[in-house]
Amino acid sequence: MSLAALMGTGLASAQSCPGNAFLSHLGKNRLMVGMMPEEHDLFSWQNPALVDVRYIYIADAVPVTDQSPATCAQNPQSRWWGCWSQPTGRHLTRFLELTERAQQIPMITYYTWAQTVGEGNPAQGLQNANFLRAYFNDWRFLLGLVGNRKVIIHSEPDLWGYFQQSQGGNNMPSAVQAADIAAASQNDCVGDDFPNTLVGFSRCIIHMTRKYAPNALIGLHASFWSHWNQNAQIQGQYLHELGADRTDFMTYEASDRDARFWLMQGRTDTWFYWPAEQDFTNYFNWAATLNSVDKKPMVWWQIPLGNETQPNTPANDFVPQYERRGYWDNRVDYFLTHGDALAARGFVLMAFGRGEGRQTNPLSDGGNFVRRTIAYKQSNQGFNICGRP
Repeated sequence: MSLAALMGTGLASAQSCPGNAFLSHLGKNRLMVGMMPEEHDLFSWQNPALVDVRYIYIADAVPVTDQSPATCAQNPQSRWWGCWSQPTGRHLTRFLELTERAQQIPMITYYTWAQTVGEGNPAQGLQNANFLRAYFNDWRFLLGLVGNRKVIIHSEPDLWGYFQQSQGGNNMPSAVQAADIAAASQNDCVGDDFPNTLVGFSRCIIHMTRKYAPNALIGLHASFWSHWNQNAQIQGQYLHELGADRTDFMTYEASDRDARFWLMQGRTDTWFYWPAEQDFTNYFNWAATLNSVDKKPMVWWQIPLGNETQPNTPANDFVPQYERRGYWDNRVDYFLTHGDALAARGFVLMAFGRGEGRQTNPLSDGGNFVRRTIAYKQSNQGFNICGRP
Protein backbone atom coordinates (compact mmCIF):
# COMPACT_ATOMS: atom_id res chain seq x y z
CA MET A 1 0.00 0.00 0.00
CA SER A 2 1.38 3.44 -0.96
CA LEU A 3 1.86 6.18 1.61
CA ALA A 4 -0.98 8.16 0.07
CA ALA A 5 -3.28 5.17 0.31
CA LEU A 6 -2.15 4.42 3.84
CA MET A 7 -2.72 7.97 4.99
CA GLY A 8 -5.92 8.24 3.00
CA THR A 9 -7.45 5.42 4.99
CA GLY A 10 -6.46 7.04 8.23
CA LEU A 11 -4.21 4.10 9.17
CA ALA A 12 -1.18 6.37 9.34
CA SER A 13 -2.78 8.21 12.22
CA ALA A 14 -2.62 5.00 14.21
CA GLN A 15 1.15 4.88 13.85
CA SER A 16 3.07 6.19 16.81
CA CYS A 17 4.83 8.77 14.60
CA PRO A 18 3.24 9.46 11.21
CA GLY A 19 5.84 12.17 10.60
CA ASN A 20 8.45 9.50 9.89
CA ALA A 21 6.29 8.01 7.13
CA PHE A 22 5.74 11.47 5.66
CA LEU A 23 9.45 12.21 5.53
CA SER A 24 10.37 8.75 4.29
CA HIS A 25 7.98 9.15 1.34
CA LEU A 26 9.97 12.24 0.37
CA GLY A 27 13.36 10.60 0.93
CA LYS A 28 14.06 12.55 4.13
CA ASN A 29 14.63 11.68 7.77
CA ARG A 30 14.87 15.12 9.35
CA LEU A 31 12.78 18.22 10.01
CA MET A 32 12.93 19.99 6.64
CA VAL A 33 13.63 23.62 5.78
CA GLY A 34 11.54 25.24 3.05
CA MET A 35 11.27 28.66 1.46
CA MET A 36 9.33 30.60 -1.15
CA PRO A 37 11.47 31.61 -4.16
CA GLU A 38 12.21 35.30 -4.59
CA GLU A 39 12.94 37.27 -7.75
CA HIS A 40 16.65 37.29 -8.61
CA ASP A 41 17.50 34.90 -5.78
CA LEU A 42 20.33 33.27 -7.67
CA PHE A 43 22.22 32.27 -4.53
CA SER A 44 19.68 29.80 -3.24
CA TRP A 45 19.03 28.30 -6.68
CA GLN A 46 22.79 27.88 -7.16
CA ASN A 47 23.07 26.29 -3.69
CA PRO A 48 20.25 23.75 -3.77
CA ALA A 49 21.30 22.00 -0.56
CA LEU A 50 20.34 25.14 1.35
CA VAL A 51 16.67 24.15 1.53
CA ASP A 52 14.73 20.92 1.15
CA VAL A 53 11.40 22.32 -0.05
CA ARG A 54 10.36 25.25 -2.25
CA TYR A 55 6.81 26.46 -2.25
CA ILE A 56 4.90 28.49 -4.77
CA TYR A 57 1.57 30.27 -4.63
CA ILE A 58 -1.04 29.37 -7.20
CA ALA A 59 -3.40 32.23 -6.51
CA ASP A 60 -5.87 34.23 -8.53
CA ALA A 61 -9.49 34.17 -9.56
CA VAL A 62 -10.93 30.99 -11.04
CA PRO A 63 -12.74 32.07 -14.21
CA VAL A 64 -16.14 30.49 -14.73
CA THR A 65 -15.28 29.76 -18.35
CA ASP A 66 -13.72 27.00 -20.38
CA GLN A 67 -10.09 26.77 -19.30
CA SER A 68 -8.42 25.42 -22.40
CA PRO A 69 -5.17 26.32 -24.17
CA ALA A 70 -7.22 28.66 -26.35
CA THR A 71 -8.43 30.62 -23.34
CA CYS A 72 -5.13 32.37 -22.73
CA ALA A 73 -4.58 33.20 -26.39
CA GLN A 74 -8.07 34.68 -26.65
CA ASN A 75 -7.74 36.61 -23.41
CA PRO A 76 -4.09 37.46 -22.71
CA GLN A 77 -5.14 39.64 -19.75
CA SER A 78 -6.88 36.75 -18.01
CA ARG A 79 -6.25 36.62 -14.27
CA TRP A 80 -6.34 32.84 -14.37
CA TRP A 81 -3.07 31.39 -13.08
CA GLY A 82 -2.93 29.05 -16.07
CA CYS A 83 -2.27 32.10 -18.26
CA TRP A 84 0.66 33.44 -16.25
CA SER A 85 3.08 31.81 -18.72
CA GLN A 86 2.75 30.13 -22.07
CA PRO A 87 1.92 27.46 -22.98
CA THR A 88 -1.01 27.22 -20.59
CA GLY A 89 0.10 26.10 -17.14
CA ARG A 90 3.79 26.66 -17.86
CA HIS A 91 4.27 28.81 -14.75
CA LEU A 92 3.61 25.77 -12.58
CA THR A 93 5.34 23.14 -14.68
CA ARG A 94 8.49 25.27 -14.93
CA PHE A 95 8.54 25.64 -11.15
CA LEU A 96 8.15 21.88 -10.74
CA GLU A 97 10.95 21.21 -13.21
CA LEU A 98 13.38 23.73 -11.68
CA THR A 99 12.72 22.48 -8.17
CA GLU A 100 13.20 18.86 -9.11
CA ARG A 101 16.35 19.72 -11.05
CA ALA A 102 17.73 21.20 -7.84
CA GLN A 103 16.78 17.92 -6.09
CA GLN A 104 14.32 19.79 -3.89
CA ILE A 105 10.70 18.99 -3.09
CA PRO A 106 8.03 21.19 -4.69
CA MET A 107 5.20 22.50 -2.53
CA ILE A 108 2.10 24.18 -3.97
CA THR A 109 -0.04 26.57 -1.96
CA TYR A 110 -3.34 26.66 -3.84
CA TYR A 111 -5.21 29.84 -2.89
CA THR A 112 -8.03 30.72 -5.28
CA TRP A 113 -11.34 30.63 -3.39
CA ALA A 114 -10.93 33.93 -1.57
CA GLN A 115 -9.52 35.49 -4.74
CA THR A 116 -12.76 34.68 -6.55
CA VAL A 117 -15.50 34.62 -3.92
CA GLY A 118 -14.04 36.81 -1.18
CA GLU A 119 -13.58 36.10 2.52
CA GLY A 120 -16.80 37.36 4.09
CA ASN A 121 -19.30 34.84 2.73
CA PRO A 122 -17.44 31.84 1.33
CA ALA A 123 -20.62 29.75 1.14
CA GLN A 124 -21.89 31.73 -1.83
CA GLY A 125 -19.23 30.04 -3.98
CA LEU A 126 -20.07 26.63 -2.59
CA GLN A 127 -23.72 27.06 -3.57
CA ASN A 128 -23.01 28.39 -7.06
CA ALA A 129 -23.07 25.38 -9.39
CA ASN A 130 -21.20 27.15 -12.20
CA PHE A 131 -18.42 28.34 -9.92
CA LEU A 132 -18.13 24.97 -8.21
CA ARG A 133 -17.81 23.22 -11.58
CA ALA A 134 -15.11 25.71 -12.65
CA TYR A 135 -13.30 25.21 -9.36
CA PHE A 136 -13.18 21.43 -9.70
CA ASN A 137 -12.05 21.82 -13.33
CA ASP A 138 -9.23 24.08 -12.17
CA TRP A 139 -8.24 21.65 -9.42
CA ARG A 140 -8.24 18.76 -11.89
CA PHE A 141 -6.08 20.77 -14.30
CA LEU A 142 -3.54 21.52 -11.56
CA LEU A 143 -3.43 17.88 -10.45
CA GLY A 144 -2.89 16.82 -14.04
CA LEU A 145 0.19 19.03 -14.23
CA VAL A 146 1.48 17.48 -11.01
CA GLY A 147 0.89 13.96 -12.32
CA ASN A 148 2.98 11.31 -10.59
CA ARG A 149 5.45 13.71 -9.02
CA LYS A 150 6.08 13.75 -5.27
CA VAL A 151 4.65 17.16 -4.43
CA ILE A 152 3.31 18.68 -1.22
CA ILE A 153 -0.05 20.36 -1.88
CA HIS A 154 -1.36 22.87 0.65
CA SER A 155 -5.06 23.37 -0.05
CA GLU A 156 -6.66 26.79 0.39
CA PRO A 157 -4.99 28.50 3.35
CA ASP A 158 -7.58 30.07 5.67
CA LEU A 159 -10.61 28.93 3.64
CA TRP A 160 -11.69 26.45 6.30
CA GLY A 161 -11.23 29.16 8.93
CA TYR A 162 -13.39 31.56 6.90
CA PHE A 163 -16.16 28.97 6.74
CA GLN A 164 -15.93 28.23 10.44
CA GLN A 165 -15.86 31.91 11.34
CA SER A 166 -18.84 32.67 9.10
CA GLN A 167 -20.80 30.02 11.01
CA GLY A 168 -20.07 31.59 14.36
CA GLY A 169 -17.49 28.97 15.18
CA ASN A 170 -19.65 26.33 16.81
CA ASN A 171 -21.41 24.66 13.90
CA MET A 172 -19.90 21.79 11.94
CA PRO A 173 -19.22 21.91 8.17
CA SER A 174 -22.04 19.47 7.45
CA ALA A 175 -24.40 22.39 8.11
CA VAL A 176 -23.08 24.35 5.08
CA GLN A 177 -25.03 23.38 1.96
CA ALA A 178 -23.39 23.02 -1.44
CA ALA A 179 -24.46 22.60 -5.03
CA ASP A 180 -24.51 19.09 -6.50
CA ILE A 181 -20.99 17.77 -5.79
CA ALA A 182 -21.24 14.83 -8.20
CA ALA A 183 -22.36 17.03 -11.10
CA ALA A 184 -19.85 19.81 -10.37
CA SER A 185 -16.98 17.29 -10.15
CA GLN A 186 -18.08 15.58 -13.39
CA ASN A 187 -18.70 12.42 -11.37
CA ASP A 188 -15.25 12.30 -9.82
CA CYS A 189 -16.98 12.34 -6.42
CA VAL A 190 -20.15 10.29 -6.32
CA GLY A 191 -22.02 8.64 -3.47
CA ASP A 192 -22.84 9.05 0.18
CA ASP A 193 -19.22 9.87 1.02
CA PHE A 194 -19.61 13.17 -0.84
CA PRO A 195 -22.77 14.86 0.45
CA ASN A 196 -23.84 18.18 -1.02
CA THR A 197 -22.26 20.13 1.82
CA LEU A 198 -18.90 21.66 2.68
CA VAL A 199 -17.91 18.17 3.88
CA GLY A 200 -18.54 16.70 0.45
CA PHE A 201 -16.57 19.49 -1.19
CA SER A 202 -13.48 19.10 0.99
CA ARG A 203 -13.54 15.32 0.77
CA CYS A 204 -13.82 15.62 -3.00
CA ILE A 205 -10.68 17.79 -3.10
CA ILE A 206 -8.79 15.07 -1.23
CA HIS A 207 -10.29 12.25 -3.33
CA MET A 208 -9.39 13.95 -6.62
CA THR A 209 -5.82 14.38 -5.41
CA ARG A 210 -5.54 10.65 -4.80
CA LYS A 211 -6.99 9.95 -8.25
CA TYR A 212 -5.02 12.40 -10.42
CA ALA A 213 -1.80 12.96 -8.43
CA PRO A 214 -1.29 9.67 -6.55
CA ASN A 215 2.18 10.51 -5.18
CA ALA A 216 1.23 13.96 -3.95
CA LEU A 217 0.77 14.70 -0.25
CA ILE A 218 -2.35 16.77 0.46
CA GLY A 219 -3.07 18.79 3.59
CA LEU A 220 -5.63 21.22 5.00
CA HIS A 221 -4.87 24.44 6.86
CA ALA A 222 -5.56 25.28 10.51
CA SER A 223 -6.07 29.02 10.96
CA PHE A 224 -5.18 30.13 14.45
CA TRP A 225 -7.49 33.16 14.34
CA SER A 226 -10.67 31.13 13.85
CA HIS A 227 -10.37 29.30 17.19
CA TRP A 228 -7.41 30.16 19.35
CA ASN A 229 -6.29 28.61 22.63
CA GLN A 230 -9.15 26.99 24.58
CA ASN A 231 -11.14 26.23 21.41
CA ALA A 232 -8.41 24.34 19.55
CA GLN A 233 -10.29 21.06 20.11
CA ILE A 234 -13.35 22.50 18.37
CA GLN A 235 -11.29 23.50 15.35
CA GLY A 236 -9.68 20.06 15.28
CA GLN A 237 -13.11 18.44 15.19
CA TYR A 238 -14.21 20.84 12.44
CA LEU A 239 -11.23 19.91 10.28
CA HIS A 240 -11.74 16.23 11.08
CA GLU A 241 -15.26 16.35 9.67
CA LEU A 242 -13.89 18.06 6.57
CA GLY A 243 -11.70 14.99 6.03
CA ALA A 244 -8.46 15.83 7.83
CA ASP A 245 -8.21 12.18 8.84
CA ARG A 246 -7.86 11.35 5.12
CA THR A 247 -5.06 13.85 4.50
CA ASP A 248 -1.29 13.52 4.84
CA PHE A 249 -0.46 16.55 6.99
CA MET A 250 -1.86 19.65 8.64
CA THR A 251 -0.55 23.15 7.93
CA TYR A 252 -0.15 25.73 10.69
CA GLU A 253 0.90 29.37 10.59
CA ALA A 254 0.86 32.34 12.90
CA SER A 255 1.25 35.67 11.14
CA ASP A 256 2.46 36.33 7.61
CA ARG A 257 4.00 39.72 8.57
CA ASP A 258 7.13 40.60 10.50
CA ALA A 259 6.25 41.28 14.14
CA ARG A 260 7.55 44.86 14.23
CA PHE A 261 5.62 45.68 11.04
CA TRP A 262 2.39 44.81 12.85
CA LEU A 263 3.42 46.82 15.88
CA MET A 264 4.09 49.83 13.67
CA GLN A 265 0.60 49.42 12.21
CA GLY A 266 -0.89 49.61 15.69
CA ARG A 267 -1.68 45.92 15.94
CA THR A 268 -1.37 44.46 19.44
CA ASP A 269 -3.05 41.10 18.92
CA THR A 270 -0.24 39.30 17.11
CA TRP A 271 2.21 36.84 18.64
CA PHE A 272 5.93 36.48 18.91
CA TYR A 273 7.11 39.56 20.74
CA TRP A 274 10.49 39.66 22.41
CA PRO A 275 11.65 37.54 24.19
CA ALA A 276 8.55 35.63 23.02
CA GLU A 277 9.33 32.23 24.56
CA GLN A 278 5.85 32.11 26.06
CA ASP A 279 4.32 33.08 22.72
CA PHE A 280 5.96 30.08 21.07
CA THR A 281 4.89 27.81 23.91
CA ASN A 282 1.28 29.02 23.68
CA TYR A 283 1.21 28.43 19.96
CA PHE A 284 2.76 24.98 20.17
CA ASN A 285 0.25 24.00 22.85
CA TRP A 286 -2.63 25.21 20.66
CA ALA A 287 -1.30 23.29 17.65
CA ALA A 288 -0.78 20.15 19.75
CA THR A 289 -4.35 20.30 21.07
CA LEU A 290 -5.78 20.73 17.59
CA ASN A 291 -3.54 18.00 16.20
CA SER A 292 -4.57 15.55 18.92
CA VAL A 293 -7.78 14.89 16.97
CA ASP A 294 -6.16 13.33 13.88
CA LYS A 295 -2.44 13.22 14.77
CA LYS A 296 -1.11 14.33 11.40
CA PRO A 297 2.43 15.42 10.54
CA MET A 298 2.68 19.15 11.16
CA VAL A 299 3.89 21.74 8.65
CA TRP A 300 4.67 25.29 9.77
CA TRP A 301 4.21 27.53 6.73
CA GLN A 302 4.93 31.11 5.67
CA ILE A 303 7.23 31.94 8.56
CA PRO A 304 8.31 35.62 8.38
CA LEU A 305 11.97 36.30 7.71
CA GLY A 306 12.75 39.37 9.85
CA ASN A 307 15.45 39.55 12.49
CA GLU A 308 16.35 41.99 15.23
CA THR A 309 18.93 43.87 13.16
CA GLN A 310 16.50 44.99 10.46
CA PRO A 311 15.99 48.75 9.93
CA ASN A 312 12.15 48.60 10.08
CA THR A 313 11.76 49.98 6.57
CA PRO A 314 9.80 48.41 3.69
CA ALA A 315 11.43 45.83 1.47
CA ASN A 316 10.41 45.15 -2.13
CA ASP A 317 10.81 42.55 -4.86
CA PHE A 318 14.13 43.85 -6.18
CA VAL A 319 16.34 44.43 -3.16
CA PRO A 320 20.06 44.05 -3.96
CA GLN A 321 21.25 40.87 -2.31
CA TYR A 322 21.63 41.25 1.48
CA GLU A 323 20.91 45.00 1.51
CA ARG A 324 18.95 45.31 4.74
CA ARG A 325 15.30 46.20 4.33
CA GLY A 326 12.38 44.88 6.30
CA TYR A 327 11.30 44.60 9.92
CA TRP A 328 12.22 43.01 13.22
CA ASP A 329 11.11 39.51 13.99
CA ASN A 330 12.57 36.52 15.81
CA ARG A 331 11.07 33.46 14.17
CA VAL A 332 13.97 32.62 11.83
CA ASP A 333 16.37 32.78 14.75
CA TYR A 334 14.05 30.73 16.98
CA PHE A 335 12.99 27.99 14.57
CA LEU A 336 16.40 27.33 13.08
CA THR A 337 17.94 26.91 16.54
CA HIS A 338 15.14 24.78 18.04
CA GLY A 339 15.00 21.94 15.54
CA ASP A 340 14.85 19.22 18.18
CA ALA A 341 11.95 20.84 20.01
CA LEU A 342 9.93 21.25 16.78
CA ALA A 343 10.68 17.72 15.58
CA ALA A 344 9.73 16.26 18.96
CA ARG A 345 6.32 17.93 18.66
CA GLY A 346 5.70 16.29 15.27
CA PHE A 347 6.67 19.08 12.88
CA VAL A 348 8.17 17.84 9.61
CA LEU A 349 8.66 21.12 7.72
CA MET A 350 9.34 24.75 8.58
CA ALA A 351 8.70 26.78 5.42
CA PHE A 352 9.81 30.42 5.38
CA GLY A 353 8.35 33.14 3.17
CA ARG A 354 6.86 36.58 3.33
CA GLY A 355 3.13 36.99 2.92
CA GLU A 356 3.25 40.63 1.78
CA GLY A 357 5.65 42.58 -0.38
CA ARG A 358 7.03 45.00 2.24
CA GLN A 359 8.19 42.28 4.62
CA THR A 360 11.75 41.04 5.04
CA ASN A 361 12.82 38.56 2.38
CA PRO A 362 15.89 36.30 2.10
CA LEU A 363 17.69 38.94 0.00
CA SER A 364 17.05 41.84 2.40
CA ASP A 365 17.88 40.25 5.75
CA GLY A 366 21.66 40.73 5.75
CA GLY A 367 22.14 37.04 5.01
CA ASN A 368 20.61 35.94 8.32
CA PHE A 369 18.36 33.23 6.86
CA VAL A 370 21.21 31.70 4.87
CA ARG A 371 23.58 31.70 7.86
CA ARG A 372 20.99 30.22 10.20
CA THR A 373 19.99 27.55 7.68
CA ILE A 374 23.59 26.51 7.03
CA ALA A 375 24.20 26.24 10.78
CA TYR A 376 21.05 24.14 11.19
CA LYS A 377 22.09 21.80 8.38
CA GLN A 378 25.53 21.39 9.95
CA SER A 379 24.05 20.60 13.36
CA ASN A 380 22.56 17.34 14.58
CA GLN A 381 19.16 18.87 15.32
CA GLY A 382 15.82 17.91 13.80
CA PHE A 383 16.24 14.14 13.57
CA ASN A 384 14.16 13.21 16.61
CA ILE A 385 10.77 13.30 14.90
CA CYS A 386 8.08 12.75 17.53
CA GLY A 387 10.82 12.73 20.15
CA ARG A 388 12.68 9.70 18.81
CA PRO A 389 15.71 9.45 16.48
